[in-house]
Amino acid sequence: MPGEPIAQKKRMMRQNARKVLAALSERERELRSRSLGAKMWDMPGFRAARTIMVYLATPEEVDLSSLIEKAAAAGKRICVPRMDWAARLMSPLIVDWNAMKTEVREHGIAEPVGGASAKLESLDLVLVPGLAFDESGHRLGRGAGFYDRFLEAFRARRGPEAVALGVCFEAQLVGEIPSEPHDERLDGIVTEKRVLLCRKKPRRADKKLSRNDQ
Repeated sequence: MPGEPIAQKKRMMRQNARKVLAALSERERELRSRSLGAKMWDMPGFRAARTIMVYLATPEEVDLSSLIEKAAAAGKRICVPRMDWAARLMSPLIVDWNAMKTEVREHGIAEPVGGASAKLESLDLVLVPGLAFDESGHRLGRGAGFYDRFLEAFRARRGPEAVALGVCFEAQLVGEIPSEPHDERLDGIVTEKRVLLCRKKPRRADKKLSRNDQ
């Protein structure tokens, strides 16, 4: 409704997004995740990236395990975020994907155990999960702000070469997500059906992305 606080709108959108995800069967999520992974593998930006920060999927999210296993075998350096829950910050740890140990401390989020910290400026590509996205690159997360703070710091350190891609099922795309000043927009979004570029003004990073699947 007009005048409704943005925080309240986001709460309602999170509820709806969780219903959308819950409606997908395990088999549907598996097939769509593999299709998305294949699409991302064909992106020139993904192929060119040497160091990639990925995420460890919860049961309802896009699972990129097969893609990351392939990327690791191709010699790419894989990083996974480790949370500082008190400060609501996260740091990328360099992991051996096939030997990585994980633990769940809070909110059902798996995190790596051990591994050296990666410098933000060393990251070529950051893959970002979420509950919902719109075609302008706005993302609806779980409300803690971890990725907004991380992306702000990443872009400050990496500059115009910073690339952050949202990863979601096509069903998670919505018409418009209300945004606030602290919300970080994404450079692109990849679903099992298409690749969307979200930046209106071209940046050097945009050359790393592909529109071939639009």
